[in-house]
Amino acid sequence: MSGEPSNLTNDIIQGILDRRDKLALMDAEHKKATAGIKAEMAKGEAWLLGQLNQTGAKGGSFDAGTLITKTKRFVNIKDREKFIAFIKRTGQIELITLRAASKSVDEYMEKNEGNLPDGIEVTSERVLEIRRSK
Repeated sequence: MSGEPSNLTNDIIQGILDRRDKLALMDAEHKKATAGIKAEMAKGEAWLLGQLNQTGAKGGSFDAGTLITKTKRFVNIKDREKFIAFIKRTGQIELITLRAASKSVDEYMEKNEGNLPDGIEVTSERVLEIRRSK
């Protein structure tokens, strides 16, 4: 597009900005409207879990529903160097999730005449960003 934007273009841009504002307001209202309900549910769930913990039960069946406890596991790398050494020593590569860091690949490409690290593929997509006029 060159030259002055048409009235249609301005109308479309304004329409998108208006809808984006409306969505943000609706999201905020929804979050506010559901916060109390979510807090009540969390309080009830904590009470029920406390009861199960006190009795040592794993769950229970009631007229209103069934309680089932599960153990969630959260895994974090505590010592990166030790973990990497372990992977190298044992060959258990399946213990890690491997992905390329986009920013680092971009920096590598800048320093290496656009060449990519071995085994890396880069795809690009043209997207539209709309900013408000000041």
